[in-house]
Amino acid sequence: MAINRLSKMKKRYEEIQVDDIGLGKLVRDDIRSLESNFDYDSLNLEIEDKNFLIEYEKNLMLQGKRIGEIACAIGETLENARSIFKRYSTEDEPVNFATWYKAMGFNKDQVYLFRGRFKLALEKPEYKENILKLSDATIKEAINKKTPETIMKKVLEGELKTAKEVKEQREKTLEIDNMKSRALDFTNEEIQDTQIIDIDKSIEIKEEIDCSNLLELEKRILKVKKSLKNLSNEDLKKVDKLLKALENIIKD
Repeated sequence: MAINRLSKMKKRYEEIQVDDIGLGKLVRDDIRSLESNFDYDSLNLEIEDKNFLIEYEKNLMLQGKRIGEIACAIGETLENARSIFKRYSTEDEPVNFATWYKAMGFNKDQVYLFRGRFKLALEKPEYKENILKLSDATIKEAINKKTPETIMKKVLEGELKTAKEVKEQREKTLEIDNMKSRALDFTNEEIQDTQIIDIDKSIEIKEEIDCSNLLELEKRILKVKKSLKNLSNEDLKKVDKLLKALENIIKD
């Protein structure tokens, strides 16, 4: 009996050792897969100090991912609790739910971010790894109702990593969409080919156009006013070319 018990204990110990080795390997693989966005070569650092900082950064990034996993789990719990409170309320946002989470020390913004991260991971499971790594500030900008799907995809694919990048891209995209919308709001005024050609030439002279006079350029395009249905195919192509050129200038 004692030998059997000893044998079982030894076997269990070996299994634990294997588990620890496997976990250690996963953590090391995780750390190695992390990519830095910081240019350490631009600093005048000794090699040893540079390597220390790179290691610290990777550890912080790994801990950030773990925090993301915890945040996602909290979001799931909050979402499940909300669904219960929802059954006892006719409002979109059940009042008792807010009272409940506030009693635990959470505030509205925290709950919004927890739930937002969880729902994003639920809707886009193929991007879950990246979602877990995103900061709260980036999550907040990504799930903003004004953020277009094209920008959301860039965030999920890792092209946009910071809240600042997401916000700037959203504002730029919304500005372009707004300009296009207004430029296409033609009236019944006559369109002259000379007007189109004049604007077209202005756009082609790229060195004369920068962000400071984009509004002036927009005004000039808006002078070309007429209902699109009354334009010839040739003029339609010219107007489309103008709008695409405007978009390219803003992107540059």
